[in-house]
This record gives sequence, structure tokens and C-alpha cells, in this order.
Amino acid sequence: MADAETLKAKGNTHFRNGEYDEAVRFYSLAIQRNSTNPVLWTNRANARLKLELWEDVITDCLRSIELNTENMKAFFYLGMFDNFVH
Repeated sequence: MADAETLKAKGNTHFRNGEYDEAVRFYSLAIQRNSTNPVLWTNRANARLKLELWEDVITDCLRSIELNTENMKAFFYLGMFDNFVH
């Protein structure tokens, strides 16, 4: 069974390749292994942003911010969400 960092790395590879569904899948698996890592939540939020899964982006960003109130990426992605829907 792969650890969270290995799964995150696979998600990052898929993200770089524009394979956002697969990136979400690997980030989700990583979150199952380590749900306390705010980076995993923001990575998945970014992939979901590319897929225009707005409610999921909000949920992931808010969870990341709960884990790290200074997570600027999560705030940035929330701002990006606002730009996409308006």
C-alpha cells in the first residue's frame, strides 16, 4: 500500500500531464492515508478547479484552511473560484 507522499507524487504527475481526473483520484487516495496534510487538500482543490467542480473546490479549500489558517494557496484557489463563476 502506497503512502500519502507517493500517492501525492503520482497525483502531481497526472496534474502536470493535464490528467485532472486521475490527479483527483490520487490526491483523494493520499488524503485517505493522511487527512491532516493541508497540501493534499489544496492539490486536490486545484485539480478540481481545472475540472470546474466548484462545490468540491470550496470544500477542499475550506478543509485545508481549517488545517492551516495561513494556507495562502487555499485562499488563492477560493479567489480563483470567484473569478470563474462571475
